[in-house]
Amino acid sequence: PERAEPEIALFGEVITWRSLELRAPSGGAITRLAENFRDGETVQSDSELLRIDPGDAKTRVAESEVTLSQARVDESEARSAVKLVQSQIKSAERQLELRQSELERQRQLLVKGVVARVAVENAELAVSSAEQSLTNSRQQLSTAMMRVDNAALGVQRARIGRDDSDQDLN
Repeated sequence: PERAEPEIALFGEVITWRSLELRAPSGGAITRLAENFRDGETVQSDSELLRIDPGDAKTRVAESEVTLSQARVDESEARSAVKLVQSQIKSAERQLELRQSELERQRQLLVKGVVARVAVENAELAVSSAEQSLTNSRQQLSTAMMRVDNAALGVQRARIGRDDSDQDLN
């Protein structure tokens, strides 16, 4: 019997068990890299390790500002449309009142024998037309009010997008 000690040749890599992987919160071209930015190097808190080109982020901020402005314009247009339709409703209500008064007058004249039945039928058609016009205006108001709500949501979305873009730039 004899005592044997084999020799084993191994290849590998020694790595630290205390390491930290850093990632930038946004992507882009790196314009500056710190001199001590190397594997295994110690860095101080709040030291700038790298700088990403802010051009893309600035463009996104500008685009989000334009989107927000457009959303505000859309909201303003929607609110103006509501006011216009409300004005149309008042006009349609007044038209209906006038047509109903005319119908009543024509009916009274028919009873007295002063006008023909055709005049009453024409007045009835005019009332029906005015009622339809009022119904259409009320439907337009409902649509315009939904448009205001959608435009307000668009403004909120645009603000969120702008805030995200600002954060990415910072």
